[in-house]
Amino acid sequence: MISMNRLRTAYVHAPPSVRRALSPLLSAIPVRYRFGRTYVAYRDYIERSRRDMDFVAKWQRDRLRTLAQAAVLRAEHYRRVAGAAGLDLSAVDAFSMSDLARFPILTKEELRGRAHEFVTCPPELLDEVSTSGSSGTPLSFYLDKDRSAREWAFLQDAWSKIGFKPSCVRAVFRGIHLENVDWTPWEFEPALGELRLSPFHLTDTWMKTYCSLILRYGATYLHGYPSAISIFSNYVLRMGRKDVADRICGVIAASETLFVHQRERIAEAFPKARITSFYGMSEKVLFGSELVDEAGTFEMEPLYGIAELVDDSGRTIINPGERGRILGTGLLFGSMPLIRYDTGDLAILVEAASEKNLFRVKVKGIASRWGQEFLVGGDGQLISMTAINIHSPAYGKMSAFQFHQTEPGKVTLKVVPAQGCGESDIVPFINELSAKVGASLIFDFEIVEQIAHNPRGKSRFIDQHLDLKEWQ
Repeated sequence: MISMNRLRTAYVHAPPSVRRALSPLLSAIPVRYRFGRTYVAYRDYIERSRRDMDFVAKWQRDRLRTLAQAAVLRAEHYRRVAGAAGLDLSAVDAFSMSDLARFPILTKEELRGRAHEFVTCPPELLDEVSTSGSSGTPLSFYLDKDRSAREWAFLQDAWSKIGFKPSCVRAVFRGIHLENVDWTPWEFEPALGELRLSPFHLTDTWMKTYCSLILRYGATYLHGYPSAISIFSNYVLRMGRKDVADRICGVIAASETLFVHQRERIAEAFPKARITSFYGMSEKVLFGSELVDEAGTFEMEPLYGIAELVDDSGRTIINPGERGRILGTGLLFGSMPLIRYDTGDLAILVEAASEKNLFRVKVKGIASRWGQEFLVGGDGQLISMTAINIHSPAYGKMSAFQFHQTEPGKVTLKVVPAQGCGESDIVPFINELSAKVGASLIFDFEIVEQIAHNPRGKSRFIDQHLDLKEWQ
């Protein structure tokens, strides 16, 4: 019998012609079993983790011990680290949660260019993955080839919190490769329930087509980059597409920070929709889902990875309200262990892991330490977009916008005006920004035809050309 895990993985990575051939086969399989036994098992594990403290404690202890054993025995980097930390083989065999802090914090700089020193099996058995991250500096690492089903289980569990079921169809605004994208910037994947819509083609003409496709294929959820969904939301509002607005019952933001003004605009366009986002990364060390009733607060999944918050000196943060760096130790994918990995993100602790909350760390205010969420003021201060946030009717005058900075204290707002709007409609927003921030930032604006995207179709909210490390 063909393994469903392998079939789904092959399907996801296959050329379009092969996917079209496989699609009828996968579509005929009941949705719960379409993703294989591993997917079903992990959905059950996740459900149990919310009611069985002993199960979670044993999972973390056993997975962490297995991870440490493999790392110290077979990965060059960890053999060196273990020796320096006094972790001999007997200590690793009895490794416990309290021993985790004996490992030093692992930075991206240590990993960059040295991924082969972290693997516990031959690299050719793994997938090599590269990401530019928020810094724009490429980072390469290895992942297990069979990760898809486990990852999918955590994703769909997170989405289920706003009512999503595996049988639901999602309109997906992400940088997925599409054949002949300039002629047909969309495709429908019935086996995965995905109506794939190009984020590179958010013109009024194509968004009109997207609306028709959403109705034709019965999509009830939007999923993708907040920047793209926000632009689509503006279109739905401008055109009064109540037929589309009334169909959408959920919005899943992914891969970018979901800013307050974007959430508000999306909620206005789709009043029946529940909105959620999740926290994850290409390195697969942590996964967190947003609490349904607490926008911006994320609960880390204890089966996926062990989350820590530390201050600049490396001290563990245990007091709610303190901000620190997010460290992650991945528990699912052991072929390239990342132990106490500095994600480069910051967060505020809401609740530390404990037996009472089944070891579920809660954080809020997640922001990239060196990413797009900060501008640099004239005096060198870092100014977060959370602080700048403005509630303004001017958002309705812009189809899309992006902050562009190349010099401290000066920012250019690049704007794609909404249909029928021009420069005079943007001036009030610039005045509001200036009034909110004061003399620390001088704003001007530039009318553009489109906002720049990276090769995967993501657009940065701040196109930051300054090295933020200089102002830390």
